[in-house]
Amino acid sequence: MPPHFNHHPSSLTGPSLLTDEDDCSYPSSFVESSPSRSHRPEYLEEHKEKVYYWNTVPYPVPPAGHCSVHSMARSHHRDSRCLTNVTCTCPTVLNQVSDAFKQAFQVGIKSGWAVGLLGTEIGLNFFRNIFIEKGPTHIMKTSTFIFRVMSGDSHFTPPVFQELAAKVSREGFIIENHPVTTDDGYKLNMHRIQRRKGEVNKINKRVVFVQHGLKCSSADWIIGKLAYVLCDSDCDVWMGNFRGNTYSKGHVSMSTDSEEFWDFSWDEHGKSDLPAMIDYVLQHTQRSQIEFVCHSMGSTAFFVMMNYYPDMNRKIKRASIMAPVTNIEQVFGHPRRFLHSAEMSINVANALGLHAINLPKNVPFYAAISTLVTYATGYYDCDSRTLTDILAFSPASTSTKNILHYLACRKRGSFGNFDGTRTYSLTQVTCPVVMYWSASDWAAGRHDVAGIRSQLANLVEEHQVEDENFGHLDFMWGRSAMKIYRHMALNPPR
Repeated sequence: MPPHFNHHPSSLTGPSLLTDEDDCSYPSSFVESSPSRSHRPEYLEEHKEKVYYWNTVPYPVPPAGHCSVHSMARSHHRDSRCLTNVTCTCPTVLNQVSDAFKQAFQVGIKSGWAVGLLGTEIGLNFFRNIFIEKGPTHIMKTSTFIFRVMSGDSHFTPPVFQELAAKVSREGFIIENHPVTTDDGYKLNMHRIQRRKGEVNKINKRVVFVQHGLKCSSADWIIGKLAYVLCDSDCDVWMGNFRGNTYSKGHVSMSTDSEEFWDFSWDEHGKSDLPAMIDYVLQHTQRSQIEFVCHSMGSTAFFVMMNYYPDMNRKIKRASIMAPVTNIEQVFGHPRRFLHSAEMSINVANALGLHAINLPKNVPFYAAISTLVTYATGYYDCDSRTLTDILAFSPASTSTKNILHYLACRKRGSFGNFDGTRTYSLTQVTCPVVMYWSASDWAAGRHDVAGIRSQLANLVEEHQVEDENFGHLDFMWGRSAMKIYRHMALNPPR
């Protein structure tokens, strides 16, 4: 169901930007409801014994004459000889991989039944959401789409800018690509939408910079239509792309195949990427201030930037933050069950030389797997047309260090840099802030938002989405997010 907003101090009502016939129209009735039992922290505390722990199964011993480390990390061996009973001639690799590799076997082989149960639960919740809580027309469209996915009729290839530009053109807008290089040599690409086709470009438009979150890109603001809503409200829309994602895989000297290229987290997004892109936009548009809009990790990087460069506050006329994330103290829902194995799996991947997260789109069952993963991580308000675009353009690539950084902050219980030598304070954010959040958001729920709220000195508005079906990713792709977008568009900074 569409969301109900609890807000202060302004109203979310206003003239409609789009008619009901438009692709990005939304239902007009808004009903308040309480978060579902499964999303409430107290429910999880009462039923914490049901959370799966997968590290209790004996490690299967490889057959004699086979070196498990040697077969997985052959490129690191100076001597290709392999002894019996898991004895290897490369102790360095053994030290790095052995313990994590054993645990990986526990999770991946002996505990496959637990993964299957969790996947089944996610799948049942997804189909319940689609087939029970949606209308007959939606059921028909989604059923057709799912049949195409399962029958192999849907093929997805890695997106390039030309494909994104073609999509934007088909939908009646003009998009530009603007390259920028950071102070540490990363080549980023920003995307700009100023006007519809055939329109005369107006002067003195509001300049709005929009920043994506983890494993996302500028394409997500086009899929969810935030870019179009802002553009139709006479905004000059700039969409950033963090280093390492689909549209920003370049460096002046390093190859994307090197470990050094992927040695970054949201520390670097905040210290280098955001300042470079914002300064470029200010210089190109000859403005002294811009509006800033972000989601999830975009807000994390924004907070980091203000800690390193407090002067950036005067360049931001207003920051509109959706689903703000810092150290994620309280996680609930399906992602809570992945926390234990996520760090272990990433450490195994890093030990084997894999430092980028990039799911190939041409693997078997890519569409089905990605659909369940997006649902499990907070895309509840879904429809088949948007889902098709999501599978075509998302997820974007990023570094494993980005996720490890969040996990490290969660362990420490504080928001700081990767190695824990510096703690970030949100009191450094002095520009006007408007915050949008949902109680059903696993990464930015009631507890975490309360901590963020207490530190923001200039929080001018706060809007809560009260809907058990409005999750973390619905801020980008959910049909009900249109209400939030229109509020941003129709309420310029004072």
